[in-house]
Amino acid sequence: MKNIKQLRIERNLSSAQMAKELGMPPSTYSDKERGRRKFQPMEIVQICQMFKVRVEEVKNFYKKDCLNSESQTTS
Repeated sequence: MKNIKQLRIERNLSSAQMAKELGMPPSTYSDKERGRRKFQPMEIVQICQMFKVRVEEVKNFYKKDCLNSESQTTS
């Protein structure tokens, strides 16, 4: 399982290129990649489509957030 930064580096993309592909400022992308901000679920899907990997193959904040959301709604 790899994180988004590892996938980006393996494909020789800069963080600025990723930001452009996702339609966000480079500083926002950088914050998300570093974990300072959360990737939105659709951003994770878009990244996985770009890299041709399944969401399950990527370490991300999405799964953890889903689990936290579910536990909060059931409490």
